[in-house]
Amino acid sequence: MNAPKPSLVDRAYHELQDRILYCKWGEGFHALERDVVEELGLSRTTVRQALDRLQGDGLIKLVPRHGFHVLPVSRIDLQETYQVFTRLESLAVDLASARSVPDDELAALDSLNEAMDSAYGRADYGAWIRVDEGFHNQLVAVSGNQALVDIHRRFWAQLQRARLKMLSLTSIPAESTGQHERIVTAIRARDRAAAREALEGHFAHIVDYLARMPAPCFDMLESFSREHHDECRG
Repeated sequence: MNAPKPSLVDRAYHELQDRILYCKWGEGFHALERDVVEELGLSRTTVRQALDRLQGDGLIKLVPRHGFHVLPVSRIDLQETYQVFTRLESLAVDLASARSVPDDELAALDSLNEAMDSAYGRADYGAWIRVDEGFHNQLVAVSGNQALVDIHRRFWAQLQRARLKMLSLTSIPAESTGQHERIVTAIRARDRAAAREALEGHFAHIVDYLARMPAPCFDMLESFSREHHDECRG
């Protein structure tokens, strides 16, 4: 059976979401609803529904009669989101380790991790960030819990803009593939405690880094993320 075609609202939502997540529309960007309607060639109702969803995601703020503006990502916001993310993925690896995950699903994780290593080796950070997203989505998918997959997807949108900022200053790309390998090895061995420990360790150094980073330093990275939005979108 073919997958249902996305609705016009879905298309508008994903188009506008990409502009925000990959920093084409940076923090504080302002636009009028009618300008977006004209640019996308869609109805005002369709665009409004897409904007409502983006506001629900915490990405924009709608202002009556004044359009909308893109909300900033603060260091504290990101710390809190990573804390939630750690719990979500910890639950995911725990569930995955408790079930018999098909070999092809685990092989997909291995392949994605290898692709990340390759992207990092050729300094293609746009590819790296896209493949890393694929790895984490697949990691949650092997839990077999669709509700968890849906919640995880929503929180991922909160992280995407700031992750691009982080890549310019941290050793996250260099360390991630080894950490990913430990997580997958533990799931394959059905070792729930080791899987949780590996996952929590993977995120712990990021949360610690954010806690030690002065807020002005984090805010200065907005210019870097804008410069690289095209390569990260792919």
